[in-house]
Parts: sequence; structure tokens; C-alpha cells
Amino acid sequence: MVLRRSLLGAATVVILAGAAWGIRACGAEVDSTAARKAPEGAAAPREYHAGPGQTYARVIDVPWEKLNPGDTVYIHWRSEKDGGDYHEKVNLTRSGVEGKPIRIVGVKGPNGERPCLSGKDAITRTEDPDGNSTHFPGNQQRGVLCFSSRAHTPDDTPGASYWEVSGLKIAGARPAYDFTDSFGKKNDYQRAQAGLGSAGAGVFIDRGNYLRFLDMELTDNNNGFFASSDNRGNTHRYVHDVTLENSLLYGNGAPDNASVHNAYVEVANWTVRNNYFGPLVKDSGGSHIKDRGANTIIEGNIFDGTAVPLFLDPPEYSEGWMDKQPGFDRLTFRNNVLRKDGNLPVNSMDIICVGFGIYGSFTTVRTVDISDNTFVISATQRENWSFNVIDLMARPQVIKWDDNVFLRYVEEKDAAPSGIVFVAKIDPVDEKTIIDIGPNNYLSGQETLTRQKEGNGTATIKGWEGLHILPAMSRSELEEKLGINLHDVTASDFGRFNAETNAWYKEHKAGASYAPGGAMPPALRVESTSTQ
Repeated sequence: MVLRRSLLGAATVVILAGAAWGIRACGAEVDSTAARKAPEGAAAPREYHAGPGQTYARVIDVPWEKLNPGDTVYIHWRSEKDGGDYHEKVNLTRSGVEGKPIRIVGVKGPNGERPCLSGKDAITRTEDPDGNSTHFPGNQQRGVLCFSSRAHTPDDTPGASYWEVSGLKIAGARPAYDFTDSFGKKNDYQRAQAGLGSAGAGVFIDRGNYLRFLDMELTDNNNGFFASSDNRGNTHRYVHDVTLENSLLYGNGAPDNASVHNAYVEVANWTVRNNYFGPLVKDSGGSHIKDRGANTIIEGNIFDGTAVPLFLDPPEYSEGWMDKQPGFDRLTFRNNVLRKDGNLPVNSMDIICVGFGIYGSFTTVRTVDISDNTFVISATQRENWSFNVIDLMARPQVIKWDDNVFLRYVEEKDAAPSGIVFVAKIDPVDEKTIIDIGPNNYLSGQETLTRQKEGNGTATIKGWEGLHILPAMSRSELEEKLGINLHDVTASDFGRFNAETNAWYKEHKAGASYAPGGAMPPALRVESTSTQ
């Protein structure tokens, strides 16, 4: 079969606009957790400052259990001389209202350092222990910054909702570390957890909706970000409308463990936008994103390294609710840059694992929109023999592959680039699973290049013959030919085309792009991945 070798085509420009605070129109059914309104005569918003020379010396001195809609807590960065990281954890049980979220704002240091909440040897506020706990007190083990509801309250108690958190670094949710909980008891981050091990997270959400996180740095946790819905009790266990944007997630996960990740979510209406996802800890088998939700939008991010960057799975604990939410039949992955070099753990052959698997009773045929992305592969066959671009799980689904650019090159002299298997299958599939390749996709054509791996049935692949094959080029040749940065992954424009000035992009309209002055992932500035 001969593929067209061409540099012509047409597509639609994707330009990111900044995310507004609010709820998506096609959001989840909210039931009894409907948007709250501020009551008449509500207290005027207050400001609280924690840090050196501030009203509150410690973060736990803030009366978290008494905050009201519109209140703002400022956490000021501390130099090592003033105490360094805050070895304190916070469990949130209060709520804002629509239009008046409660805000936590990190006030940065002189060089842009985010104030850090460290879970290592952390202390928790003990005044009103129930109000500074999680609904199930044992879940205090699950995170450094937790969103839940008061302990020892009925199961229909609403969780902490309408919060906006920005400018914080959160680290240290590791099973090796201890902390003191809100009841004054010594505790740890699920050290004794059997099976899959500790799921401790920098940010943990088990009850809470309408939550926005931006300009965060989540590192040195088992899970960087964790949010889970549960259909085994009251509707207040459902988590929906959560946004994570313009943040850094790296150095999370655990060695020899594929069950903890940079982000693990089971949420209706999760938007993850303009973030940098960096490599997990050495020998981690985890993913950048493990998603089990509905109406998920993943756009404008950089995904650098790790074993399986994207694991797009069916719901687990929320089956029966999640699959009834608007948008459950669609997942969007657009305008991202995904990179894999040779510095990877074992079992790193997959790029995107997607599908509903062999368990559960789902009948929805989901459409997965993969469009306007740049994939950069610079591994050699000696380092990783081959990569599976899409690895399918069972049950019918439709993969829409539109306006993507897939680049391969190697730096090592006389080395061959890793092979590419476009479609592989974890589970048996049949012709009802469809990969629909649009007319404007570009792929580095070095051998080996395999359309579909044999075994486990045969998916239907449409449009394979229309792929535009790029000639083999070195990194420098690709940078010159395409006018794109492929050498500095710490820069916001890595793998992205300037939509206004790049000649190749203006002609072909494919790959990840940006508009000058528009929203982009943060540039990576890492001082240390260790916890003080």
C-alpha cells in the first residue's frame, strides 16, 4: 500500500482562548448540588493572610472551618530563614457560592517561588476537628490539600464547592511520611495500603464541585491530583465541574507502580488546559492523566515523557451515574504537544490507551476527538523498539484523528528511530471500533511503520491511504523546514506553531498552535523536586 507523500492539505486553526471562571453549558446533571446563590444579607468577604509578618504565622491558624463565600486566604512564600516550606495540610469543608468562590492565593517569592504546602511531618488544624477533617476521617490520609465535607455528618452533607486555588506548590503525599491529623493523632499517607499501594495526592477531592486550580505546582506525591466520584452512596459523592490550568505536574508517581499518576480523575466535566506534565519519578509505570470521567476536555498541554502518557478509561466507582451525564459519549484531546524520548521506564510502548474495557455494562459508543496535536518521538529502536500510537480497549468506539502532526527523529549517529504501530489492541476488538483518519494529517514516514498490529481482532481504519508522509529528517532539519522549536521542551512553544507567522502552519493548518499573546502552558522552572 502506497501512502501519499505530500505537504498539502487543509484544516481548521485551533487557537486557545483563556478559560473563564464558570460552568460548561453541556455540564453534568447537578441534582441536589445545584449552583448555590449567596443569601440576602450575607457577610462581607474577608481577607486572611498567612506567613512571615502576617496576621497568621501558620497556615493552620486560619479559621478554615469558618470561611464564607467571597473570602480570600493569601499564603505568603517563606524563605528558608523564615521557615521554608509550610509543613501543614488543610482539609476544606466550607463552600463558596456561584459568583463568589472562596479563594486561596499563593503569594510568590522574589523569584517567582510558589509557597509550598508539604505533607512531610505536616500538622493539621485541630480547632473544630470535624470541620477540619474529611467526611470519612480516614481520608485525611489521602492528600495534603483535601476537599470534602465535615466528619461525622450525614451522608448527604454537601462537599466543599466553589473554590479557586492558585499559586501554590504542593508536595509530600508519600507513604513514607507522617502527619498529625485534625484529631491530634499521628497518621500517614496510606502506608499500610495493600494491593495497589498508597493513593496519597497533593490535591485530593472526594466531595466538591465547581473547583478551579491554576498556576499550581504539584510534585513529589504518589498522585499529583486526584478526584473521584462514587455511586455507592448519596449524590453528594459525585464530583463535577473541575478545571486545572496553567500548572506544573511532574515528579509524582511511584517506582514499579502503574496505579499512581500525575493526575487521576473520575469527574464529570473535567477541563485540563495549558499545563506542563513532566516525567514521573524514575521507574514509575504511571500516566500523565488517568481519566474515568464524562465530558473531559484536554487541550493546550505539554506531555513530556512517562510510561503511558494518556490512559482514557471507563468509570469505576461512579458507574450508573457517570455514564448518564451529558458528554459521556465524547472525549476531546486537542492542541496538545506530546513528547517521548529514549529516557523512559520499561513498558513504555503505548502513547494513548483508550476505551471502556471488558468490565462494566456500558453501551455508549464514545467518540474520541484527537485533533490539532503535535507528537514528537526521538527514541531509537535500541531504547524502545516500537510505540503504539493508539492502544484500544474492548467495546466499540470511534477515534477521530484530524489535523495532527507526528514527527520522528533521532540524535544518535547511525541509529534507527523507534518503529510506529498506529493501532494496537489491549483487548479483543472488532470492526465496530473505528479509527477515522481525516484528510489533513502528517506522519514521519521512516520504517518501521505499521498500520495495525495483528491479533485481538481487527478494528476498522478509514483514511490510512490519505496520510501525508513526511520525509525522514533530523531534528535541526525539522526545525528549519517546519519553523518549530523541537530542542527546548522547557519552553512554552515546544512543538507549537505560531498560528500568525509560521509559513508551514499557515499552509497546512495541522499540529499544535498558539496565537501570540494567547494562553500557553507555563514555561518549566524547577528549583528542586525534593521536599524540605
